[in-house]
Amino acid sequence: MIMKSEQHARIDSSGDFNAGNYVLTHTVSSQRINLFCLKPGKERHIGTLISGSRTKIGQFHQGARDIIRALAALDR
Repeated sequence: MIMKSEQHARIDSSGDFNAGNYVLTHTVSSQRINLFCLKPGKERHIGTLISGSRTKIGQFHQGARDIIRALAALDR
């Protein structure tokens, strides 16, 4: 199944990025993002994503969004 990235993904008012049952939340560092699953009955913290570069933060955030879009697509 091909899913358009804007079709099931959004940024909420707090700046968190959501796709399907998954959410990325910011931490105090721009180089770290928490990944959560919010599937009813299976809510859990999956992990913390950490950037390997201080200069390519935009690519890191885009890669993290791609990860949860893929996870959301697998749930379908």
